[in-house]
Amino acid sequence: MKKIVLILAVVFCVPLNAFAASTLIYDAAQGSPLGQGWTLSNAAKGTYQVSNGLLTYDSTGYPVNEFYRFYKALDFDLDHTVGFSIEFSAQVHSNYTNFDSRSGFVLYFFAHDSQALQIYFATDRIFYNRYDPTYASVKEEEYFINTTSALVDYRVEVLNNSFALYANNTEILNGTLYDYGYSISNTLYIGDHTQSAYARASFGSILVTSDTIPTPPAAIPEPVSVVTLICGLAGLMRRLIRTA
Repeated sequence: MKKIVLILAVVFCVPLNAFAASTLIYDAAQGSPLGQGWTLSNAAKGTYQVSNGLLTYDSTGYPVNEFYRFYKALDFDLDHTVGFSIEFSAQVHSNYTNFDSRSGFVLYFFAHDSQALQIYFATDRIFYNRYDPTYASVKEEEYFINTTSALVDYRVEVLNNSFALYANNTEILNGTLYDYGYSISNTLYIGDHTQSAYARASFGSILVTSDTIPTPPAAIPEPVSVVTLICGLAGLMRRLIRTA
């Protein structure tokens, strides 16, 4: 009987991560993000082009008090209580800023309850900012890394109120999410998101993995397939009983 139970468990078991899903919220191979549900900030000052699977934007040569950012409101929850991750590759070609706590290339996301994170990518370091009521946000922690010589693969893992940032699969920063005082949820910004800097930078496709991403329903087997499966199991069970 133990053999029978084991066989049934193997046939009908469901992996623990069966309901986790990944989706490209931006597919650089398809060209501009503007045709993929993204928006370019109003009165954006700069240029961009997509080539060889990378979007390269340039906000240099314009006043630093201008934005050049892409953003997308997601159709699923970035629920940090169950966890999610964001993956992309990027290269910062140049960067100028008036403040030590700003850069011209930023990843900025809001979770389902407006908890958020600002990660800044300069040419020689990456840092994240905490909320500050006077200056909106100030630098919390930084990691020195060359972001200009080649593309770097980044992954942000979020669970509960904590995050970890990986560069080429090595953890380089970790900390907590913050409430920056905005009533925004399930939205991701990338690009020149500050009025205190400008940059020329490239980034590729953006992949989000989360249990909250809707997955297509599993295909229902044809009736003949179900019958065949049942008959096969029944025959196998009879043979096991005879040899038990």
